[in-house]
Amino acid sequence: MTSPIVRKTAALVVSTAFAFGLGGCGILIQCAPPPTSEGGFCAPGQPACDEGSPDPMPDTRQDGAVDITQFAPGQIPTRVVLSVPNEGRLHVAPDITPTYQFNPPASGPHVDASAPTGVYCEPLSPRHWVHSLEHGYIVVLYDPAHRLPLGDVLAPLLWLAPPSRQFGNVKLVIAPYAGLPHPVCAVAWNRQLYLDCADYARLLLFYVTYIDLGPEQEA
Repeated sequence: MTSPIVRKTAALVVSTAFAFGLGGCGILIQCAPPPTSEGGFCAPGQPACDEGSPDPMPDTRQDGAVDITQFAPGQIPTRVVLSVPNEGRLHVAPDITPTYQFNPPASGPHVDASAPTGVYCEPLSPRHWVHSLEHGYIVVLYDPAHRLPLGDVLAPLLWLAPPSRQFGNVKLVIAPYAGLPHPVCAVAWNRQLYLDCADYARLLLFYVTYIDLGPEQEA
């Protein structure tokens, strides 16, 4: 169950956001700049380097998540936390485009440069934000084809999300991602939550549940 405090806070922010035009007027938000670094461990053409294994790691968490492989691609449910099979965590060179079994991925190969916290107004390559997941970030993806400017609608999550208790920083990336089966998808390492709208209460609960649970303990 979502706590009453989270529900009330989320409702207040949503009503305020819509009152000031976040629901459809497309007010300007501060867009995070795209990552400029691709990491320094891999040389061009080098398929693997440094740390991170390509081998899938079993997930033993008993959190009630439902196996996503039970559902056909066109029947992915909403408002259900899904367990996504692990695809390893291999570090690759910047000139290599990783491929993933699941779209969007919740683990897998990536460059050694994470996407910092922020709202990204342009699509962000999974090879960056999968590294953010590895560091215990939460990534909220939204379909840019939706009738509402979801980047604006979701931006207040940055104000609501509490900082990491371990590192002291908010660990949240918000970015457009075309072709989602539902308008919004929250992603953590090996976990996903699909929603048909910007449900602040559910997104915040997902965030506080899975922050800092990536396999690399870094800010």
